[in-house]
Amino acid sequence: MAIQIGTGVSFTKGSISGNVTNISASGATRPSIATGHLGSTVTMPFISGALTDWGSITMDFNFDADVDGTTWLAEAQATGDALVISFNDAGSTTFTVTAFTTDHDPFTVPLEDLVTASMTWKMASIPAWGP
Repeated sequence: MAIQIGTGVSFTKGSISGNVTNISASGATRPSIATGHLGSTVTMPFISGALTDWGSITMDFNFDADVDGTTWLAEAQATGDALVISFNDAGSTTFTVTAFTTDHDPFTVPLEDLVTASMTWKMASIPAWGP
């Protein structure tokens, strides 16, 4: 098992990219459908729903002032682009999923610190891990 330290992670989506400082992802969910009836006893029986909600990914990253703000806004409105997260490991692991932006914090400017930005993407396909 390769233990991953959270350094060297980057992302690309359409024409934007960045050095990631934090990633959080919600887990995938599937509905459970109760199939109980008046003849059910002891426990409620369930079946799983067929549709999976793959959740969302929120990333904080170092703001790149060299990228025009209109490029970021256009990307925030784009749908169907692949979000690719690249991990800095020996196998060059990537996580790829079709996603669209649901939240965009264009920048945070603290005094005497890095300027950062944040985006949240809704995963719209089955995620794929690859080398």
